[in-house]
Amino acid sequence: MSAAWVLCDDAPGSLTAEPLTPDEFFVAMEERVARLAESSAVNPEALEELLYFAEMHEHAWCEDDDARLYLACRILAVLTSCDENMRSSTRNLLRWSADALDILLGGGVPSARALLAHEVLLLMVRSRPDALLVNVFADSSEDAAADADLEMHRSRWVSGGLAVLRQKRLDANVRSRLLQLILQLLYEFCCLRIPNSKFLRLVDQLIRIVDATCYDRDEQLTNDAIRLTLVIHHLLMDRDAEHYVQVGHNPVLKVLARRPETSRSFGECLAFMFNREDRVAVKSMCLELLHTIFSTPELVDYFYANDRSVLVDVLMRNIADLGEGMDELRCLCVRTLSALVRNTQFRHQPHRSRDISRLLRELLNTSQANLDLQLLARQAVSECAEALAAAAQAEYMR
Repeated sequence: MSAAWVLCDDAPGSLTAEPLTPDEFFVAMEERVARLAESSAVNPEALEELLYFAEMHEHAWCEDDDARLYLACRILAVLTSCDENMRSSTRNLLRWSADALDILLGGGVPSARALLAHEVLLLMVRSRPDALLVNVFADSSEDAAADADLEMHRSRWVSGGLAVLRQKRLDANVRSRLLQLILQLLYEFCCLRIPNSKFLRLVDQLIRIVDATCYDRDEQLTNDAIRLTLVIHHLLMDRDAEHYVQVGHNPVLKVLARRPETSRSFGECLAFMFNREDRVAVKSMCLELLHTIFSTPELVDYFYANDRSVLVDVLMRNIADLGEGMDELRCLCVRTLSALVRNTQFRHQPHRSRDISRLLRELLNTSQANLDLQLLARQAVSECAEALAAAAQAEYMR
């Protein structure tokens, strides 16, 4: 569809050959947004026309990340002002996004409208996550019907998103922003604990995405796939740690154990992301997976020696430098470092073994460490004594 066509103000739905520059487009879009904001409610037809107008002028915003995000923010602002609880708007956004994925799966090219609908949906989920949740104690039949409709569109979108990710061959355009949006939305769904057993069958494809994009200049897609893998593993461990710590029951561990050589780039990227991640929740999930890997016999040698050394450096820095109120994260770092030292080939391929011993002993003697951290450090000193002594000897002999 040509980007040089524009909807007439006086005849909605008709077309004129009047191309708009980016500046002209945003002026016209602001006028439409302002008119919608004056309404007491945004009906689906009005929003449909707004999305269609944006689609007709995709050249003005689609390739510009800042312009695309600004446009999505403006549309979300209108929805928020006219739909107090966002339930109706959420259902519409899910439906439009699911329709776009159906077109994609059918072999069609994803339209700019699909990209924009997903951008708005992601912003909405992050700002109003409650709008995605079903009220199991709905007071009226009308509310129950609305929730059933929401659940249907939600499930349909999830199925479409998972199907897109499972495709063996993806168009280059799909592998860019739309694929990132799908991964980010699935991550938010998992964080909201929206149930879907199909997520477990997604892990293999997520690892493949990481392997395929690990060395790309743009790291966003790689990191999105890793974060989704992390939250799936976290939900499993949170449900039943004793059960899912076993390779045969945990799809994340199963994939890593089944093809260690071809998936080791995942470990490299995981270590790199852990080093640079600022969000405490994501950092904690990184540590949770790392500790599980280092505690699983089938995976103790999963990381290359260089990647393992990087992890030692990062873990030690976090233990030493994490600020006040971060004791729980520091405890996770100590547990993970202890498992790495005890269970891997660290004693034969050592890295900074004396520094590790010194750091653990400092934790025992500092008043800045809380009681749990001191107890954990004392346990680590005891459990790692043999491995650290062997590692120190190996470093001395080098």
